Amino acid sequence: MTTDEFARKRRVLDQTLTGHALLRDRYGRRATILSLFILSMSILATATAFLKDSQYLSILGLTLPRQDWIGIVTTAIFLLTIVDLRLDWGKRSGVHADAAQRLARLKGLFRIAESEPSSNQVAGTNLDREYDSTMEQLPPIPEQFFLYAKALHLHKVCVSRLLDRHAGAPLWYVNVLATIAGMRASANRTHAERDEIRCANKDEE
Repeated sequence: MTTDEFARKRRVLDQTLTGHALLRDRYGRRATILSLFILSMSILATATAFLKDSQYLSILGLTLPRQDWIGIVTTAIFLLTIVDLRLDWGKRSGVHADAAQRLARLKGLFRIAESEPSSNQVAGTNLDREYDSTMEQLPPIPEQFFLYAKALHLHKVCVSRLLDRHAGAPLWYVNVLATIAGMRASANRTHAERDEIRCANKDEE
């Protein structure tokens, strides 16, 4: 493995790890929120069923007969349960968590091999084969999420570097610095590209 190929695979590995970690956390949060909401609705339905003295209940400013509320809440619980089974956010979170663990292990091997990037063997493991095997077994990252994950990963890398230079600074301040640095770099590249186009046009003339 050449030094350039090693750097490329390491970069792709880091970015893919960030993407799966983000999806793991996103689906995990959704699954937790939905489960807690279903649990809360179940408790509400149970509590409402035991209110025998009250014929009418007022919830969120809406007053209805108690039996109507019980029907509405139990129907909502049934629908949310179907949504939970259909979307299966908990399982999706677990799949991406497993992918993140595999990538973290592979990243550890690449970190060990940094001293000799041209070597394919690390602790008896062939890096090329391990990289290809791990990438083939990973679940796909949704196309519409890919650019978002890449942007967050690059921002995270920039923030990490700035934290080393600004030790002790508040995280929000370092995030602002990273955003400004990214905007400046983008503006400089835009000006450079314009200059290249102008030079090319002059050469053609």
